[in-house]
Amino acid sequence: MGKTTPAERAAVMYKVVSILDQRQDEIVDWLIKESGSTRIKAMVEFSSARAITLEAASFPNRVHGEIRPSNTPWQRKLYLSRAHRSGSSH
Repeated sequence: MGKTTPAERAAVMYKVVSILDQRQDEIVDWLIKESGSTRIKAMVEFSSARAITLEAASFPNRVHGEIRPSNTPWQRKLYLSRAHRSGSSH
């Protein structure tokens, strides 16, 4: 099996977010039933889980770099570069 590219991994995570959005009411109702949460607490829990999933989906697009040979035999070094956001002072 081949390796999954960062873009492919991100696409899967964004699909998960889409499914969460489509099934929000069902998931919130399940949280209420299973944990005895109030509707407000279940909505907060759902929103937190969705936000974490969305954040995870963006990770593959944040780190860029290349693997270069190391001075140490049988090792490589990963050189990372940070993507700058427009309007950033860094």
